[in-house]
Amino acid sequence: MFDLYKGSEWNKWDLHIHTPLSIEQHYGGDNDSSWSKFVKDLEALDSSFKVLGINDYFTINGYKKLLDLQHNNGILPGRVLLPVIELRIRSFANLNSGDPWKRVNVHIIFNNKDTDSIETQFLNLLPFEFDGFKRTGLSETTITNFGQFIINKTPSIKQNNLSPLKQGFNNINFDFREICRILEESELEYFIAVGKTEWETLKWDGSAAEKLEIIKRSDFLFTSSIDEKAYEKSRERLCEQLLYSNIPPLLDCSDAHAFSNSLDSNNLPIKDRIGNCFSWIKADCTFEGLKQICFESDSRLSISNYKPVSPVRKINSLKLNFPNNTKIAKKGIKIKGKESLFCFRNNTDIAFSPYFTCLIGGRGTGKSTILSLIAAKLGSNSPFIENSVLLQDNKQIELDKYVSIDTSSNDIEFVSQNQIESFAESNDLTEAIYSRLIQISDYNEFEVLENDFAVFYKRIDQQIHDINLRFSQLQDLNKLRKEHEDCKRIISSYDSPDYKNITQEIREYSEQIQNILNSRDKYTKLVLFLKDSINRFSVNNNIINQYDTETARILIGVEYLLNEEIKFDSDLSNEEVLNRQLLSKKKELDSYLKLQGVSEADISDYERSVTNLPVIEAKIKNLIKSGKETAVRISEFKENLSSYGFEKRKIFEEKIINSLNPMNEQLKSSDSNVADIKFTYEFDEEQARNYLLDEFELHFKDYKPSQHSTKTDAVREYLLCIDPLDVDNYEDYMSALEEKGTSINAKTLLKALFEKKENFEIYKLLIKRVYSDVKQHKKIIGYYGGKELENCSFGQRCTAVIVALLMFGNKPLLIDEPEAHLDSKLVAEYLVNLIKKRKHERQIIFATHNANFVVNGDAELIHILEVLEDNTTSITSISIENLIHRDKLLTLEGGRTAFEIRDKKLIRK
Repeated sequence: MFDLYKGSEWNKWDLHIHTPLSIEQHYGGDNDSSWSKFVKDLEALDSSFKVLGINDYFTINGYKKLLDLQHNNGILPGRVLLPVIELRIRSFANLNSGDPWKRVNVHIIFNNKDTDSIETQFLNLLPFEFDGFKRTGLSETTITNFGQFIINKTPSIKQNNLSPLKQGFNNINFDFREICRILEESELEYFIAVGKTEWETLKWDGSAAEKLEIIKRSDFLFTSSIDEKAYEKSRERLCEQLLYSNIPPLLDCSDAHAFSNSLDSNNLPIKDRIGNCFSWIKADCTFEGLKQICFESDSRLSISNYKPVSPVRKINSLKLNFPNNTKIAKKGIKIKGKESLFCFRNNTDIAFSPYFTCLIGGRGTGKSTILSLIAAKLGSNSPFIENSVLLQDNKQIELDKYVSIDTSSNDIEFVSQNQIESFAESNDLTEAIYSRLIQISDYNEFEVLENDFAVFYKRIDQQIHDINLRFSQLQDLNKLRKEHEDCKRIISSYDSPDYKNITQEIREYSEQIQNILNSRDKYTKLVLFLKDSINRFSVNNNIINQYDTETARILIGVEYLLNEEIKFDSDLSNEEVLNRQLLSKKKELDSYLKLQGVSEADISDYERSVTNLPVIEAKIKNLIKSGKETAVRISEFKENLSSYGFEKRKIFEEKIINSLNPMNEQLKSSDSNVADIKFTYEFDEEQARNYLLDEFELHFKDYKPSQHSTKTDAVREYLLCIDPLDVDNYEDYMSALEEKGTSINAKTLLKALFEKKENFEIYKLLIKRVYSDVKQHKKIIGYYGGKELENCSFGQRCTAVIVALLMFGNKPLLIDEPEAHLDSKLVAEYLVNLIKKRKHERQIIFATHNANFVVNGDAELIHILEVLEDNTTSITSISIENLIHRDKLLTLEGGRTAFEIRDKKLIRK
């Protein structure tokens, strides 16, 4: 969305690349052709390579030449070059039988800002003395002179054909302690890296002290691996030697002496080639950025061929564009005169690290406002929306118009100020823990269970509907049968052959007309159903498999049939004829009855009975058929699903309990500052009972007493004369109801209601629905140190909640002042480590005053908020390794002076 600074990011760092100027290399030597090819090879590196350590033996001339080409010729744009010098020290490493003894190599990585001082403060001060050859200062001339000295001292029969420079290179070495002394006395910024392979093979039985001193003084170890597996094996061997303690970060470097396409004798890529590096470092591409992995190697160093994956759900950036005259006021008070200028009334763009972002600043700078605006925009509860109103020209404005968010997740967790403790006192805790259970367990199992219950609840609703329908069907059937008997009785009351013939013909015409009407209704319903099916099952030309192909084929065929013009001329004509014939016969019957002296009222009864009899018979037939179908559904439910809900409830509850077990294992504390945290499940009986009573009143609202008659509470009390889970037998329930108390009105109302047994069956179904609904009535109870959270101290409740919030879940987590009510020791010694672990699995954004969260939590991105003179908020975005704004970061510690005074008082001797 915006090209904004996102703080510390993953890039590849290769800190061990030799140049064609190195005395030992396979580029072809220090000539224009080799340099041209070397530069092209570096420029062809993947864009992820951002920092290159240009490493030569005893000199930085290769680095200076490449740096000059970068500045003057524009090569390697966007890449940072660091000077590295490689020296041999006097310690020997026993490598293998083919090369039994080899000097240990030490690499000094310098700050690229010190380029002009490296020679004067280090190389020119290196002393070297051997058998009368004594020099101070390291240069190509020194090495050449020393090589000639060695040649002159070597017996002629033992001499080789090496040049003085090469001979000097092979023999010159330095005292490791002297190297360290010169560096320590200089004003240079540097890191020492020792070759892991040579150091590893120093003998413990003969060189233990030297071996330990080298590793103690080294900031890093260098290794060059053929692949990631080889690196892991190297690290495992290293850990075994040092018992997994005091191990400097192990960096994989190419140790490039050859071009990227160089092959060995077996026609395979050689290991020490340009680009063969697996080190990813999460830091600004600066020397100070490299320093951070000395403290945070676990979270800032990754060895892989591919960039480490960031959390999937993340907020990338926020854009605010409120007008310059925007004001803010509290809700619930008269606005005029009470409003103030809004601190973000200018355009503000803010990026967020996918890992850990901290917003810091004084009170009133807008830290909480930023988090609240994000929450409000993404649909979460926001104190900003609840308590404040934004105005422009004294009219309220809508946030959506002025707030834009670039995000891969509209679903976040936002905890406002002082809200952490409320989790332990409300149902929020249950929902928060349950949502995490789903994420850390088999999501599909929970989804299947929830879907099964959803289907079951629909079936209960259908059963309730069917019971009411069946009752209605039986009532309607009895009514129709009575009407049928009345019609037959009226028709048969007049005994005459002519009358019988006429009425028989009327019945036949009526039956034929009714058949046409029934068929037309069936056809119309079928057409509507098919048209709806075409819309619901359409694949919209998005055919991706054979199922889609067959679906489309069927729908095309159905649509073709529906579009085919069908004329019902014969049926319409027949219906018209039948209606004329029916009308004629009715007139004939009317005339006949008049001639027989039948009264007008009786004639009307005769005609209506004769005409309606076929219609009533058709309705009876259809009602009997639909009634049987309803009865079958009711019976099938009773036979197959009567115990289904409670059986599934048991499975669901076992799933929750079993999923809580591993969560509780992870929450067992190994830290003295935190007690064990645990969560247990139980079915919320009280909530379920209240929900049942509400559902009962909703379903039987016609029976609900008025405010001036029977009290609702009395009805509820009498309804629960038997515990809902024990309600089964009708007679037992009615007997218990009869024996219950003395509230005549409530008892009478319920007895009248359940006199209709169908209502009692519905009540039992409501019980089944409510008491099997684990998702609705689950209750997860938190414990801290074995005590239920509601019985714990305020700080203990907050500790348990924030640990659970951080440890589980994958939604972006936004917390406003998480340090509130938490012990500072807990934050410093426990929570920061938890954050460092979790931030690679979920995005975390804090608004905080606590330096422990920001610095010890190793925040990748820090936004420093300050209020300017015009009452707008300015935001400075930095990382921990940013030196330009280091003083602003130190304000969290009370400023540089205060920090140094505390350091002197409490730490330094």
